[in-house]
Amino acid sequence: MGRILAIDYGTRRTGIAVSDPLRLIAGGLETVETKGLEAWLAKYFAREDVSTIVVGKPSRMDGTPSETWRFIEPLAGRLLTGASEEDFYKIEIRSCRFDRCRLSGRLDRCYIRDTVFDSCELSNADFTGGTFRRVHFTNCKLLGAKLPEIRMDHVRFTGCHMRFVNLMLGVLKAVGFETCNLDGGVLQELKAQGLFFKDCQLTGASLVRTPLAGLDLTTDEITGIQVSLPELKGAIVTPFQACELAGLKEMPVIIRELDDDESTVIMVDSNIQREDLLPSEKARAYRMKYEALKHQGSRAGGKTIEEMGETAGESGKTVQRYIWLSRLSKELLEMVDRKELGFVQGIDLSFLTEEAQGWVRDFIGRTGAGISTGQSARLKEYGRIGELMPAVVEQILAEKKAPVRRVAIKRDMLDKYFGEAYSDEEIKGIILELLEKWKEGQGGDGIS
Repeated sequence: MGRILAIDYGTRRTGIAVSDPLRLIAGGLETVETKGLEAWLAKYFAREDVSTIVVGKPSRMDGTPSETWRFIEPLAGRLLTGASEEDFYKIEIRSCRFDRCRLSGRLDRCYIRDTVFDSCELSNADFTGGTFRRVHFTNCKLLGAKLPEIRMDHVRFTGCHMRFVNLMLGVLKAVGFETCNLDGGVLQELKAQGLFFKDCQLTGASLVRTPLAGLDLTTDEITGIQVSLPELKGAIVTPFQACELAGLKEMPVIIRELDDDESTVIMVDSNIQREDLLPSEKARAYRMKYEALKHQGSRAGGKTIEEMGETAGESGKTVQRYIWLSRLSKELLEMVDRKELGFVQGIDLSFLTEEAQGWVRDFIGRTGAGISTGQSARLKEYGRIGELMPAVVEQILAEKKAPVRRVAIKRDMLDKYFGEAYSDEEIKGIILELLEKWKEGQGGDGIS
């Protein structure tokens, strides 16, 4: 971790402050002649590890930049040269909590991480191009807040007033809205993974060109939502919502007297044949039907599962695997849907406790590593015997996978030694026989 260096720019002399290498204590370092500032910085950067540079932005009382800013902005641009755009932020907030605070004005290109905002007034604040990581907004007001082109990673909004919020062109990963009012919001062209809404108001909101597959909108108010029907493919809505979105004023229905279990069985049987079902949807459907059949008093265990398989045109073993898969955490199930986690690996991980699944999810989130079938099987076994701990998860998943050895010999090369009378099996046998003789000549072990 490098030092933080702060620059207090002056037209004649500039003050320099710096933190210790652990970034715990900061203090004044030196006052430098401004005309030799960049040469001084170059020498300092050559001998010290500096990871963050903070440059003060002088402003007038009305919020506009002062006269000195015309010198500071080019300096900041030159310091930025060689760094990625994401490494340069105007405001950086880490590990903070804001209670009943007011933030307004331009906060664009800010970096906020591991922070909680509780009952804060953030209406009309401009967060354009910023980055939020592990941030939670609770009971906040973000009326008309500007968040276009923002990057969010594991962010939650709970009980927030967000009418007319602008999230256009945002990149969202594991972002959730619960009991929020997003009426009239602009949520267009989002690149989203793990997005969810629960008990939200989305009246008149625009979700044009935003991926909605797998998104559950059944608990949300979506009257007047702006989205085309093809873009809703894969989203989960109620029959009433579907008719409303299709512009139907009357909904044809068949009324039957059914209890909850009977209706669950019919619902699953009616939808399980769909070709575009995600693995998570299929897993939950089979589990719902299995539970319903058990409540009805059907034969438990294998026979019930076999009957479910016959109805769906699949083997009982396949149905059982999907039921196991349904025990995965929401995040791991979404990874199976996105093909970031294999089906077999997902089944193995479903035997782990909720806490252990969280350890696996955290490791994947930090490293982006994949999981092989061998690794998932070992995790399952350690979980079975009660010896799975965070350190064991790290050890298993951090192991480098041995490369698979594949050797191919082109046909024209083989034709130099074998005529057309030799079959493939005969050629293979002769090559292996010659290799055995070669191995014996190397002392019996070949070359390691």
